[in-house]
Amino acid sequence: MIEINNWKEYYLVEKEFGDTLIYVSIKDIKSDEVIKYIMTLLNGKRDAYIGF
Repeated sequence: MIEINNWKEYYLVEKEFGDTLIYVSIKDIKSDEVIKYIMTLLNGKRDAYIGF
């Protein structure tokens, strides 16, 4: 499991339909953390929340 602490959330509220999109910016992430996250996805242990 990886733990990401250096992130910031941005919210985009669409008032007509009442939807909210959440964008997350991650800074200074290490390559080994990305590899661990991708391996967790490939092994089917969680849904993908981060796009690269």
